[in-house]
Parts: sequence; C-alpha cells; structure tokens
Amino acid sequence: MNAITHELKELNQRLTRKADRQINYFLACYFGCGLLLAIPYDTWVIATGVGALCLVAYYSAKLLLPHSNVYQYVLSTIMGVFMAQYIYQMHGLFEMHFLAFIGSAILITYRNWKLQIPLALVVIIHHAAFGYLQYIGYDKIYFTQLGYMSLETFLIHGFLATVIFFLCGLWAYNFKVAAEQQAAQASEIETIFHRVDEALFSYDPVIRKVLKISAASERIFGYTPSEIMHDDFDWEKIIYPDDRYIVAENEARLQSGNSLQFHYRIIHRDRSVRWVEVKLIPTLSPFGTVVRADGICKDITEKVDLEKKLSGERKLKQQQITAAVITAQENERAFLGQELHDNINPTLATAMLYIDSALADGDNRIERLKESKGFINSALNEIRDLSKSLVPHPVKAISLKDTIRDMLYHVNQMSRINVEMEFDGIDESILPDKLKLTLYRILQEQVNNILKHAQAQTIIVQLSEEDGTLQLTIKDDGIGFDVTQARDGVGLQNITSRTDLFNGNVIINSSPGEGCELIVRFNNSSLRTV
Repeated sequence: MNAITHELKELNQRLTRKADRQINYFLACYFGCGLLLAIPYDTWVIATGVGALCLVAYYSAKLLLPHSNVYQYVLSTIMGVFMAQYIYQMHGLFEMHFLAFIGSAILITYRNWKLQIPLALVVIIHHAAFGYLQYIGYDKIYFTQLGYMSLETFLIHGFLATVIFFLCGLWAYNFKVAAEQQAAQASEIETIFHRVDEALFSYDPVIRKVLKISAASERIFGYTPSEIMHDDFDWEKIIYPDDRYIVAENEARLQSGNSLQFHYRIIHRDRSVRWVEVKLIPTLSPFGTVVRADGICKDITEKVDLEKKLSGERKLKQQQITAAVITAQENERAFLGQELHDNINPTLATAMLYIDSALADGDNRIERLKESKGFINSALNEIRDLSKSLVPHPVKAISLKDTIRDMLYHVNQMSRINVEMEFDGIDESILPDKLKLTLYRILQEQVNNILKHAQAQTIIVQLSEEDGTLQLTIKDDGIGFDVTQARDGVGLQNITSRTDLFNGNVIINSSPGEGCELIVRFNNSSLRTV
C-alpha cells in the first residue's frame, strides 16, 4: 500500500507540474486578449488593472504556499474574473461568458472536481449582480447588450452553465480515478518486476547501456539496479573474459530481429564465477533496426554444477560397468583356460598316449583304440558341459523356466544342495530375449556365489510378475554377510551392472549367520523394451 501511495503521489506531482506549465501560457493569453480588447473599446484601465490583479493573486498564492493547492482555487476564481472583465470591456457582449466554459475545461487538467466550484460561484454572482444592476438602471454597468432578458432566459442560461460545470467536474473526477488506478497498476507491476527471481531488464544495444533492471540483479551480479543503470557502469567487466565472444556474437545475431537464448559465465562482485542464462527479445524501429532489447537473466550455476556432477557420476558408473564386464570376461577366460588345462587337456593327452601305444603294439591295438575312444568321448562330454555352463540353451528354443530348471538340476546333481523353484504369473511372451538372458546370467552368477562362499544347504529361486513388475528372488540358508561392509566382489558388480542395463534395481538382505536374499526387480517398461 505504501508503494502504491508513493507511486500515486509522484504521478500527481508530475501531472500537476505539467498542468502548471500549461496554465502559464493560458494566463499569458488571457492577459494579452484583455489588452487587445482595450484597443477598440478603450478599456485600458480594466484590461491592465483587473488583468494584473488576477496574475498577482495567482502567482502570489503559488509562491507563498508552494506545498498547497490553494493557488488552484485562486486560479479557478480568476478564470471567472477574466470572463467578467471581457464582458465589461466589450460593453456587455454577453457571448463572452463562454470564456467561463473554456476556463472550466482548462481546470480539468488538475483532476480536482472541486475547482469547478469557485468558477461557478463567480459566474453566478456576476450574472445575478450585474444583470440586476443593469436592468434597474445603474449607469455604466455592462452585462448584456440586450434591452431585456427574461427570468426564464436567465434560468435556462444558468442551468446550461451548471450542466457544463458539472460535466467538467465529472471529467476531472474520472481522470483522477483513472490516474489512481494507473498508479496502482504501475506499482503492482513494479512490485512484481522486482520480486521475481530472474533479473528483468531493458537494454539499448546502440549505446550499450542498461535502461532498466529489476532488483534481482543484486543477487545475480552483486550490483544494485542503480549501479548497473549508471552511465559509467562498464557492463563488459562482469562478463567472464573467455565468454565475451559469446555475448558479442549474440549481440550481432540480435540485429536479425529474432529472439535469442544463450548462456555464459559472469564474474560476481564477490569475484566468484557464475553461469547465467539470458533470453533477449528485440524491438525494431520502422526501418527494421534494433532500438531496444528486453530480456530475462537467471542464475543457472547450480543447474550447470548439477549437470556436471551427474555427467561425472554417469561416466564413473559407465567405467565401473566396463571394468566389471572386462573383469567378468577375464574371469570367464581364466575359468575356461583352467577347465581346458585341468580336465580336457589331460584327458586328450591320455587318449593320445593310448593311440601311440596302439600304433606301437599291434597285438593290443583294438583294445588301446577302444580305450582312447572312451577318453575322447569323455573329453567331448567335458567340452559339452563346459559349453552349456557358458552358453545356455537358446531362449527361443527352450523357455526361460526350462532353462532355469536345467541349470538348477545340474547344480543339485553336482553339489547335492537342495534346490527349490517357484514360478508365479510369468508370461514369457512379453519378455524380450535379452532380458531372459540377463535373468539367466544373474541367477547363474548368484548361484555361483552361493556355491563358492555361502556353505548353504538349500537354495530357493522364485520368479514372479505382479502389476507389471518382474521379480527374481534367490535365497539361501548359508553363512550370510554384513551388507553394510563394502564388498569388492565381481559377482555382485556383474549382477548390478546387468540390472542397470534394464533400469532395474537390486536389493540384498543378509546378515552373518542368517543366509542371504537377493531381489532383482524390473518395472513394466523393461518388460517390453530393449
């Protein structure tokens, strides 16, 4: 409310000063007209005496009471006096009373309907007094050149004059209300202008000067609006040196008349470097040249820092995934090499010895070849089992459920660990082949972890789908571990990496002596994409 009152007061002062300047010209014209009328009618005393007294009265009131509007009421009064002066100078030219209406219209500029009252009173008193004195026979009393004016005519003239004064007063009042509304709206806009977090500004690209900027400039740049709008303010000094070419290029592009949006770094008053984003909207002259640019500037330092942090985290995550994949590949190769070296290679070497023996011993050749064939078949079975452990049956040829059953059957046969399986609500037709393979690899990895480290007696595998969420749960009754302790196992990293590829999530519930529960979930989008 205080802001609106202050804005209204300033607006009234500006309009009043403008009206005062106009009144100076009007009064000069009124006094000059009196002097011109004195030439044909020889009324110099009236023209100079009454006219000068009117001017003295107006300017004296204005000078003695500079902070009061009393001089405006004095002005309203002398407007009526000038009318009476002209009628008298022209020996009763009654039509000169229209000057009162001109004065009434001039007073509208002060937006005060009460100023019509002194003028109306002067007109009424003048017409009543001078009309009466003229008609009862007083000499040299000039009111009208008519020999007689009826009361009816006088009342009609009075009524019409009153209507005119009323209308002028009404206009003055409406102008005052409109000015108050305008001031309130301007104050409200100004308040919003200075409250927004972004810096709103208007810029002159010709003289390279900020014409207006909101209070947010102090938060963004460290400088107040008055400092930035000062003629001596060097705008380029706050632009980061390496980014000045960005601003220069966009200022040149602005000449095309199109809106622009770009970002660059600034040097805050506290010497910190910050990122800002600027949007410019040009205003063109009739000749197509840019005369002004209005814009919005906001601090995006936190956004840029966050994007850099996320980019770094994504890069680190990708590096971790890559490292886990490479490690898994190396482990797989090492496992493959060990199996070939420890199992298949000795078997084939033995078969080779039997073949050499058969070639050297003709008597037992058939028996030696049969035995070497047995070793070769054993090596083939070893290779087949090794291949199946590395590459499961194609998911298109055998269902995911059957593939899991086959793997868990061999686990049970090799380790004698009790294995329980449960499948609930699985519709394999909606599962992409890559996701099926991922589920198999996760199960294979976790089962391998259990066999190596858990010392478990039972493994429970559950695969279910509910409300568009696919969940794989693998539980064991082994020794468990403390999930709060950092673990560098490649197996768990592989599981997490494979899950991340489908935007899934991994939950591990375990504690020492309580076994381990691994839960892997994929949402609805993962079931139908990739």
